[in-house]
Amino acid sequence: LGFFHTKPAQGPSMPEQAESGVPLKTQGNAHLKAGAIEKAVKCYSHALEAALPTEEKAVVLANRALAHLRLKNHAACVIDCTDALDLLPGYVKAFYRRAQAREAQDQLAEAFKDLREVLRIEPTNREAQVYAGRLKQAMEMRAATGDLSTPTLAVEALRTATDV
Repeated sequence: LGFFHTKPAQGPSMPEQAESGVPLKTQGNAHLKAGAIEKAVKCYSHALEAALPTEEKAVVLANRALAHLRLKNHAACVIDCTDALDLLPGYVKAFYRRAQAREAQDQLAEAFKDLREVLRIEPTNREAQVYAGRLKQAMEMRAATGDLSTPTLAVEALRTATDV
């Protein structure tokens, strides 16, 4: 895709960019795939300094969110996903990754809301259906054991949900 060849705004140079001419997003993807997660975060961050089309910026944010998720930087993941969703409101991957980060932060009701949004957009998304079902059980179990950290209204909404 030609629009990735835009150089980032003034800032630290990326040696790999200068040597290979590979776009920063693509480099970040390669680092992520190779397990060099921190390098991926840096590439995505530099890519975000460039003038990217709105949809591409949302994708880069969601990719950086995935890297943050793998590094267990859950708060940063939630922020990047939220920013991606501000740019591209129906972006399923951003909702799904934010749900994963919120679950890791023990925010089960918020994670479930994100999964419900995934299923509203993609009703046949099997992975999201299974994940939502697992979260629903965890929230019901928490409510049954008297753990008050799960909002009662969220649990009641789960009980009345018919399509998960």
